[in-house]
Amino acid sequence: MTEKKRTIAALLGRALWVIIAFTLAVALALIILLLLGSYSMGEELRGEYQPDDEMGTIVNLLSLLFGGASFLMVVTPVLTILPALLAVIIAEVIQVRNVLFYLITGGISVAALPLLASTGDTGFNVHALTIFATAGFAGGLFYWLIAGRNA
Repeated sequence: MTEKKRTIAALLGRALWVIIAFTLAVALALIILLLLGSYSMGEELRGEYQPDDEMGTIVNLLSLLFGGASFLMVVTPVLTILPALLAVIIAEVIQVRNVLFYLITGGISVAALPLLASTGDTGFNVHALTIFATAGFAGGLFYWLIAGRNA
């Protein structure tokens, strides 16, 4: 009977660790997504207005702030963790320990978001796709470092 209790305790401990690791990996991917998106949107805003006087510093700071806010408003409605969660569940069930699996599935699951959100008329933005994939790769690698190596 104690063997069964240890097995159940180990399974519950692993499930808790997977939840914590997944939450941290999603948070890291979101931070990277926000930072890269803020910088990208800020660059676009800065390109519209290039003052030569002391207002340049203020414009640069405000463009980063407004770039981050606009990127967050655009990203938040389409941001979902379901593809990444599905990849983690599959990896845990079949006990995948390969770092490439986590890198690729992390990148694909987050890069799929701008593809799914794009309409057929406008297509998709390659720059945004790169930002999303980078965040997904980082999240996948981080998850593998924390929990995936021991699946």
